[in-house]
Amino acid sequence: MAGEEDEGTEQEWRSIVENYGDRAEIEDEPPAEEKPKVGSVFDGPVFNPTYDEVDRSLEADQGFVAPDPGWQPLPAGPRLAAWIGLLAGPVFLLFAAILHITVPGVLVALLVAGFVGGFGFLVWQMPREPREPWDDGSRI
Repeated sequence: MAGEEDEGTEQEWRSIVENYGDRAEIEDEPPAEEKPKVGSVFDGPVFNPTYDEVDRSLEADQGFVAPDPGWQPLPAGPRLAAWIGLLAGPVFLLFAAILHITVPGVLVALLVAGFVGGFGFLVWQMPREPREPWDDGSRI
């Protein structure tokens, strides 16, 4: 019995090796002139819906309609200062380098300190408890 299985496996292997590189024939394949044209994403108009243009019928059928997100308020106090320090320093130094503006060393040190301090503060404010495994990040 084991010899018959080895023989069948050997024949299958020979068939694979003999037909290596051959194109498989598929009977349902359309003729070459009827194949759809594959083009670039940039060939035609791109659909980029806004929030109001998205079909909400499924949500309405299920009884849930997502509220309009609206504008989010700016962070308050120290968190706003941390974001300003994190973003303003590198942007200012980049523009100064592009425009060949000489920046005093003290100002560069303050901008670097603002970047490092802002980054450190934002990391320090992050939640420390582990997330639940089924949490996808959304909050109600």
